[in-house]
Amino acid sequence: MPAEVRLIPPAPRRVRWRKVLGYRWPLAAAMFLLAVYGGVITWLFFLANSFLFVEADQLEHSQKVRVEAVVRAVADDSRGGEPVQRVDYEFYSEGHVFTGTCRIVGGAWREGMAVPVEYAGGNPNLSRVRDAHVEVRAKRFEASNTFALFVVPGLLLGVAWLAGVLRLRSVLMHGDVGVAMVLEVRRVPYCLPECLSVRFSFRDHSAKDRTSRHWARLHSPLGLRLLRMLEQDRMDKVPVLHDRNVPQHCRLVLPEDFGGNLAPIDANALPRL
Repeated sequence: MPAEVRLIPPAPRRVRWRKVLGYRWPLAAAMFLLAVYGGVITWLFFLANSFLFVEADQLEHSQKVRVEAVVRAVADDSRGGEPVQRVDYEFYSEGHVFTGTCRIVGGAWREGMAVPVEYAGGNPNLSRVRDAHVEVRAKRFEASNTFALFVVPGLLLGVAWLAGVLRLRSVLMHGDVGVAMVLEVRRVPYCLPECLSVRFSFRDHSAKDRTSRHWARLHSPLGLRLLRMLEQDRMDKVPVLHDRNVPQHCRLVLPEDFGGNLAPIDANALPRL
């Protein structure tokens, strides 16, 4: 048994969080991108729709001016049930030409037809087809869609990452110590920070052979040890911690991973009584 095994602290061990927070970091990165940036996009879409509510309320409670407009374009906007038209129109008021869009249930408008329009007094940009329902939600900017598409998957990835971090910390704190034989070491391409993929085998507390693998950062004590094995083309034995109930939850470790002064004690340096 390697002397390093005797230097692994007994359980429960003190485990620094920075040693485990990098576990499965691609999940953490995906969580950040989806949950944070997706949350910002969702918030912006929510604000956009909130602004439509404000405009609809302002139009409803303002003094309305009625004019005749001309239909510029008509599109079918039915979503099941009654037919719905989306009508684009323009009208002349206060020396300028203004445009607007309105959804009309059961409408039969065609391009070039005259359509009665009303707008908020003093603000011709707030208008609608007379007696039509005011659209208060932007179909293309629905916040619930981006929340379900980005934020929810991001949160699920975050839960999976956090569960993995806590499981790894539990293995490092309470896992049984064993000796693993390194079988294969290879560099992980296109990965920052640089990592090594290591495959190893060991015997658990029931003396059953187990094989597993994980990534190790290249510039960690374990990574440098594995790199030397790779350069010398000679595999070696390394301490391993594994969960007694689920031995596949395991991790190669070195005494340096737990900090503290691990140098052998010089008996001659001890005070004599």
